[in-house]
Amino acid sequence: MKTELILLSESYEKSPIIKSLVQLIPGGGVVDSYLTTKLNNMKAERMKIFFDKLQSGQQELSENIIETNDFLHAYFCTVDYVLRTKSEDKIKRFAEILLGLAANKINFNEFEEYISVFNELSDREFSLLFLKYQYEQKFLPEVGETEYRVNGEVQNPKQITNLYWKDFKEDVINKIGIKPEDFNPMLIRIQRTGCYSTHKGYWDEQLEEDGNTTSLFKIIIELVKE
Repeated sequence: MKTELILLSESYEKSPIIKSLVQLIPGGGVVDSYLTTKLNNMKAERMKIFFDKLQSGQQELSENIIETNDFLHAYFCTVDYVLRTKSEDKIKRFAEILLGLAANKINFNEFEEYISVFNELSDREFSLLFLKYQYEQKFLPEVGETEYRVNGEVQNPKQITNLYWKDFKEDVINKIGIKPEDFNPMLIRIQRTGCYSTHKGYWDEQLEEDGNTTSLFKIIIELVKE
């Protein structure tokens, strides 16, 4: 059986900044050489997805950016996450968070928090949160209004959620592919990340974990959306 050979640095001859990042990986002599084992090929493929995303991002990387201590520390941290991730979409989102730091959208302390939280979310959990976020965006107040109203009546956050909760639940079950009995347990697990919070203190509380995505998740969405 012929072994696939991968040479990462040759892929970025026309992008010296990305090539220099390739060569910075711990054990660069191994990564920046012909990789002949299945494990190393798999890792190289993941890094190729990551570097391609860095190269195509809206934020152009420069030597001044990549040579700062904060960026280098963040870069090595992100590489560690990427090498342990098999999801192509998640790898690209890791790159977007790093590019957010490079573009000064977030500072280094925020980067550490956001990328750690994002790493903790599984693909299905992220998809659930993103579906919920999309529903929330549909029920924002009209332009010029500060509150959401139904028939002239101001709706509290729980009442707004109630308007679409059944549809949202069906979307999660059908699009993400979970069993109905796993819906609430999944919402309970997601709350550990700080990206989702249940409604509290309303008279019409129900047994389901109805709530909203948090400001933390909204920041992450702004960083990773293409």
